[in-house]
Amino acid sequence: MSSVWSQVQRELFSDGQLVSIEATKDGVKFACSGDIGNGTISLRSHTNVEDESKNVDIQLSEPVALTFSLKYLVNFCKASGLSDQVKLCLSNEVPLLVEYSLQNNSYLRFYLAPKVCCYFASYKNLHALLTNIF
Repeated sequence: MSSVWSQVQRELFSDGQLVSIEATKDGVKFACSGDIGNGTISLRSHTNVEDESKNVDIQLSEPVALTFSLKYLVNFCKASGLSDQVKLCLSNEVPLLVEYSLQNNSYLRFYLAPKVCCYFASYKNLHALLTNIF
């Protein structure tokens, strides 16, 4: 799965700055849009009997859709050479967890908060919004 994760990020990196990750019962969709065009990659659970490192296992408790900075995700992928497995944990209430399994029950974890609404992109916009409300 680690190699699949790296390939997804490399292919989307040329398209834009943000990636949307949507997990549903049908699978996980990675979408990116940029100046050049749009790109979408979908993954579904499957087992590869010839190469176990290409297995994709999706466990879903509830659908989720979040947007992240692609720049940081690409940096996280640089650790994929350390492990054959990567685990992504998504939830609306906590940051994205990217976990690489290492030897001796060890792991390497990265956390990334999703992008927030454009209204709160700067302090001035937040201040102006709150001023108009109150």
